[in-house]
Amino acid sequence: MTAETRPTRGHRIWDLTSSTMGVAERLPTARTMHRAMRNATGLRPGAAVLDLGCGTGSYFEPLREAIGHEGRLLGVDSSPGMLRRARNRVHRHGWQNVDVQQADATATDLGVAEFDAVFAMYSLSAMPDIAAATQRIHTSLRPGGVLFLADVRLVPEGRAADLVRLLRSAYRKFSHATGEDVVPHLRRVFGAIQPVGRDGDPGPDDLTSWPPLVMLIARKETEQD
Repeated sequence: MTAETRPTRGHRIWDLTSSTMGVAERLPTARTMHRAMRNATGLRPGAAVLDLGCGTGSYFEPLREAIGHEGRLLGVDSSPGMLRRARNRVHRHGWQNVDVQQADATATDLGVAEFDAVFAMYSLSAMPDIAAATQRIHTSLRPGGVLFLADVRLVPEGRAADLVRLLRSAYRKFSHATGEDVVPHLRRVFGAIQPVGRDGDPGPDDLTSWPPLVMLIARKETEQD
């Protein structure tokens, strides 16, 4: 995995917003997300976890609590500004089993069957090539490994279609990404996907376009599948 990526306009925008991420971490929705992702994936001590698009490392603490001292946590992001804060967080807590690397998941090898779980928290839709990133996630998972994803689905269909179009346009300009729907890419690579509720329990199978937020799990096939 390469350690550096060439800065782009999108990287610079995320660098600028990195200083505001502390506010989001203190919201009640952050605690809800922590509970959902741990319950849905069933992480155990000793697991190897990839936090893809880790930002400032706001999910490091609950993930590390789940995998214990014997586990391994790798945080990857393409924004130097985000990663500076993530590294400071790791140093401040003295976490010996947490590593942080700068990389573009759409163009960087994430490893082959290295991880028991991958977490992509509002990061996949902000990538310039969602198809490539999804395939690399799948390759990086061990057989039976799970992807937990929370993301934005800006699909301009059904209710509030005009508002969704407006949001998608703004999101694309802000993130300098495609803003594509992540769901078709996940289905193409993983096959079945399962919506997740607030407590990490299975959610309704009907993936509507509104509200434009979704939590999903996708599991890599095992040799027996």
